[in-house]
Amino acid sequence: MGKKSATRVLLLGALSLPVIAQAQDQIDALRMRLGISERLETGRNLQLDYPELGSSTISTTTLSFGITKDSEIEKLNFGVSGALQIQNTPDTNGTEWDFADPRFNLTYSRNGENADLSVFANYVQSSIDTLTLQDFIDENGDILLPEDFQNLQGNGTRTSYGAGIVLQTNEGDPLRFNLSAGTSGIDYSGQVDPDLYNYNRAYAGVKAFLRLSDVARATASLRYSTYDAQDSVETYRTTTLGTVGFEYDVSARATVNGSIGLTHINTEEIGSPDDTVDKPVGNLGYTLDMPNGAITADLAFLTDAEGAQRTDLVFGRSLELPDGSLSFTFGLTDPEFGNVEPIGSLNWRRKLPTGTLSAQLARKVTTWNTDETSLSSLVALNYRQSINQVSGFGLTATYAQADGTQSSDASWRSGLTASYYYQLTPDWNLDTGVSYRTYKEDGMGGTATSPLFYITIARSFDFTP
Repeated sequence: MGKKSATRVLLLGALSLPVIAQAQDQIDALRMRLGISERLETGRNLQLDYPELGSSTISTTTLSFGITKDSEIEKLNFGVSGALQIQNTPDTNGTEWDFADPRFNLTYSRNGENADLSVFANYVQSSIDTLTLQDFIDENGDILLPEDFQNLQGNGTRTSYGAGIVLQTNEGDPLRFNLSAGTSGIDYSGQVDPDLYNYNRAYAGVKAFLRLSDVARATASLRYSTYDAQDSVETYRTTTLGTVGFEYDVSARATVNGSIGLTHINTEEIGSPDDTVDKPVGNLGYTLDMPNGAITADLAFLTDAEGAQRTDLVFGRSLELPDGSLSFTFGLTDPEFGNVEPIGSLNWRRKLPTGTLSAQLARKVTTWNTDETSLSSLVALNYRQSINQVSGFGLTATYAQADGTQSSDASWRSGLTASYYYQLTPDWNLDTGVSYRTYKEDGMGGTATSPLFYITIARSFDFTP
């Protein structure tokens, strides 16, 4: 771990100390967890190169510490971990060891008498050759394709970070505000792909809500964001977006909303004159609450990061089911440059008598690390089944595709994992399995494949102060 990475971890940790100290005012609600795990994995062509490289064996010993708190007033989730890694790969000189995979996360929210505050911070450093789609699961349990998905293969280290704050004021008053600010980015070291370059995003925004009557509300928002990339032309882009809108309750169950605004984009690149774009934006939406969910419809006129406009028309339905949940959307996107394409999503979760089953499908417009947009597709299936009270097995299948852009080729990635878990003792757990990954992009010449076997033994200690 380099000095720059260590400095960021220490800085994020220092920023979190006041939050943790404040949470300790009600120490009876705190829960702490100390964890240790040992993972041994061996496989071929972990970097997903073509032609394929040799075999790798990696041993990772991880220590973790976490704090959680959940009360009516505030919620806290804090975690930090690090690992000692011993590996023998095509890129190492024999067997080498190093400190690896430092991670930090913090989420904190507090409900005041007249304001709500939310804070988050995260830092994750990973080896590129060990990342899979399962490493990019959001807080809802869904896979969210990373911005650098199109080129995320090979060797090197990937460091992602982010921090932000949201303040909602004057809760319950006729006029209230939502203030937000944050930053995020990705740094790389030791990579060979020139399309994996460091970049940072930052934003600040304010949104006002004015209650005009019991059924009508007016909104106004202003957001300023930046994109700073260390690519070959040192791209620096600023975007200012201002909108005004309304929300109107047609009935006790139905709401109509809409907005109109202007986006101003300024792009600076070495060797080129500054490029400025001003484009209108807007949307019109409808929501109908149902006894078991909601029906939605949305027509949006959007402008992407590079100033190209598109129109999206999307319909949706969400349902709460007795044994799970189901939500889906379907619609069309009409980009300024390109053909009309279908878009949509499906999320389904079902509880089985002794297991769980879930499916996720998505076809949508995605903004990549190059600040370009293209369509992406994702399919993920997950099945987990208990054999008895102490053991079970799981099956996971994933497939993702990113359409090409001006600077990146189209790429495809898939993964299949079969796992078996066993509770060795009340404190120790074993997880073992096999996986098979593939990667291909236009012009690659073939499909890269990587089989892998792993075994993990882990234990955690829960206690209260």
